[in-house]
Amino acid sequence: MALSKEQNSLPNGDHFDSYFCDDLHSSQSHPITRYWQQKSTITFSPKDFVLPIFLMMDESANESIENFPNIKRMEKFPQLLIIVDVCLCTFTEHGHCCVFRETNGQIDNEKSVEILSRLAVQYARCGADIIAPSDMMDSRVFHIRKQLNLNGFENVAILSYAAKFESCFYGPFRNAANSWPKFGDRKQYQLPMGSKGMALRGAERDIRQGADMVMVKPAMAYLDIVQSISNNHPNIPIAVYQVSGEYSMIKIASENGIFPLQKIVFETLASFKRAGASIIITYFTPEILKWIKSEMF
Repeated sequence: MALSKEQNSLPNGDHFDSYFCDDLHSSQSHPITRYWQQKSTITFSPKDFVLPIFLMMDESANESIENFPNIKRMEKFPQLLIIVDVCLCTFTEHGHCCVFRETNGQIDNEKSVEILSRLAVQYARCGADIIAPSDMMDSRVFHIRKQLNLNGFENVAILSYAAKFESCFYGPFRNAANSWPKFGDRKQYQLPMGSKGMALRGAERDIRQGADMVMVKPAMAYLDIVQSISNNHPNIPIAVYQVSGEYSMIKIASENGIFPLQKIVFETLASFKRAGASIIITYFTPEILKWIKSEMF
């Protein structure tokens, strides 16, 4: 995507082409992101975990979600490190993560990343510490980083969904976010489940374009991807997202006596750390924090 000289320049005259690989401030602007930048072993700290939260406009809302045990939609949450997922699926009438060209129905990548970049800047203005683009559009990390910097948000970090696979594990989340596509599927832009090469290429690209951290999603079925990215980029924090289907599978099984919840959860957490992840996004975070506090692990 061509950029004019004016568009491609920072306020100090530097050019974006060679800028982002050396940008470190966004990775160290918060105590937790500084912690994530340090190598970890198979130990667990509250700083390792991220709790996904669903936002609603109704302040009094407390809405249960089908097939998603103990997870509800609420509006307000404590002011911790705020990571904002950036995608278009909840804004489009068709439920896809992009906009399409009217002429041929193909993905309009340029228009999509333009909108995503504007959203990222708006979220930064509202207090986001980290922008997490989950759309899987090409070069969105570059354009988001560019717009954040041009608007004075150099210290806002980017956690890129670099290896997001097309997966049936997302089912309960799509019920929660009302984000099922109205037609087709997301195979045009989410990664095929057997494609290791594309995942590694995506991580390489996003890191080169300015991602402070990268994510693999889902977690349990893709730990080989985590390990490969960790080996290729030992100085980049890797996040895994234990997604809604993984959570529901474990939760429902434990409620039916198939295995003890605490033991199975920590077995999965150990596998994430062993593969090379240092950031774990999981709906089990509240329980995990209680277990860590009481040293029940």
